[in-house]
Amino acid sequence: SIYMDDMVSSFESTEKAAIAANQVHTLLSSASMHTHKWCSNDPHALSLFPPEDKVNSDTVKILGQVWNLVTDKLTYKFAEISDEELNKTDTKRTFLSKAASVFDPLGFLSPFLLMIKLLFQKLWICKMNWDDKLTPEFQIDWCKFKEQISQLNSIELNRQMMLPKPRKNCYIAIFCDSSIKSYAACGYLVVQYEDGTTTSSLIYAKTRVTPIKISTEPDTDISIVRLELLSMLIAARISSYIKTAITPKLNIKSFYHFSDSMINLSRLKRGFSSYKQWVGGRLKEVSELTDVDTWYHVPTVDNAADIASRGLFNVSELLSHKLWFNGPNFLCEMEPELWTKISPVVVSTKQTSLEEKEIEIVKLLITLVKTDNVSPMLNRYSNWMKTIKFFCYILRMGYKPHTLFRNKIITVKE
Repeated sequence: SIYMDDMVSSFESTEKAAIAANQVHTLLSSASMHTHKWCSNDPHALSLFPPEDKVNSDTVKILGQVWNLVTDKLTYKFAEISDEELNKTDTKRTFLSKAASVFDPLGFLSPFLLMIKLLFQKLWICKMNWDDKLTPEFQIDWCKFKEQISQLNSIELNRQMMLPKPRKNCYIAIFCDSSIKSYAACGYLVVQYEDGTTTSSLIYAKTRVTPIKISTEPDTDISIVRLELLSMLIAARISSYIKTAITPKLNIKSFYHFSDSMINLSRLKRGFSSYKQWVGGRLKEVSELTDVDTWYHVPTVDNAADIASRGLFNVSELLSHKLWFNGPNFLCEMEPELWTKISPVVVSTKQTSLEEKEIEIVKLLITLVKTDNVSPMLNRYSNWMKTIKFFCYILRMGYKPHTLFRNKIITVKE
């Protein structure tokens, strides 16, 4: 893919990478566009390029992340915060400026960054002006997170999500969950190798805070279930996005979608047409973006999205969170066919009080109108003989061979 004026791509072998690099260079050179800043984790892939067109450093920055060419790992490089800045009272403007500087396009830092999003939502509810200083209580909470931002630089992620050995099958597993404050979804690439081993890696995640109306006026019976449905919706959108981005380069055998909301899974299996507009519309989009039969129930303890929907207060917790970066153990320990049997979805036929509120009740109003077509025709003529002749012509038209005597005089028999 090309982002602004940089091109980023990956290949399974050094030979393929070298051929592609040469083709790109030739193509752009034909348009008088000089290519430079070439870099690769394998120097042999760029052997055709002169040293002045290559990167002289062991690290390069790609979309907010730092790629170490030697270790082939992705890290982050956020600026250290000085004691002076840490002790300084922020305003709404400087708070947002610092929070927005933490760029995480793939969502790997979502559990920690969610807490900053929730802080900003609280700040928005207070209706402060942009240059108003934060309250002492809010400043203390913000400093707890601000001083940890530089600790995110300790996170190291493997650039290669697959080991360099023969593969057998590839699967995508997507999890979604919600809390009263936020909802989230995350996707994992599960790779089975011919030697019998399996790996699982986080490839994309997204979190969203709940609407302010739900935060200030919670109606738990309705809001939690609806938020779970919203998490399923962004999981379906992530599934569609991953399918578009990965499928051209990697053969994915199957997609699996997991939620711990049995109510919404039952709704999805039952069909969207039975529900009111809000629920039905979102169920419809989920069913259009994904296959309904690929949705399964997962216990909360194994739901990796639960971490992103609740958030983590400390970066140290995120650093060592295996469930977040690698998903639940059953992804690597069980065959995909058995994932679906961990907790089967039960489609209930009984309507609970909560379900009755969302079921669409269709009311029909039928009006029977009686019409008399004969009376207007009888009153058409004031002469009785003309009326008789009029009905005779009508009866003639109902007789199929009426063309044989269309212009003949009406007989007494008629």
